[in-house]
Amino acid sequence: MRQPNMKPCHHVAIAIVHRNGRWLVALRRPEAHLGGLWEFPGGKLHDGESATDAALRELREECAVEADVERVLPPVEHDYGDRLVRLTAVLCRWRSGEPRPLSGEVCRWVTRGELAELAMPALNAEIIAAATGEAQPRTGCD
Repeated sequence: MRQPNMKPCHHVAIAIVHRNGRWLVALRRPEAHLGGLWEFPGGKLHDGESATDAALRELREECAVEADVERVLPPVEHDYGDRLVRLTAVLCRWRSGEPRPLSGEVCRWVTRGELAELAMPALNAEIIAAATGEAQPRTGCD
């Protein structure tokens, strides 16, 4: 149970999809939370939905792409000031569909080098390192 005056905690799943050495990213709409930043497709979990199911659903809804799950990274938490986000990254291999921006500004494939240059939410550098085998993400929620 949440303590009074505590920030809301949003449980979010993202799909980190790779294909031929490239990673799928989407540009957030300017009016969205963290608008104008690049992200991996994803969103809030629905009641009773697993992180894996949420990541694949959001991937279809945001970019019209289907993927197969390879592994799920341990959840990480970040404080954005007005909210806490518990983020679960789901590493996926592309199966079908060419990315189309169904709910963002742009969807595109980028190399690992290009990924490092994109303006992304703070937590993404840690997630990218874990997804590419360069580091293990920190855990710490609740």
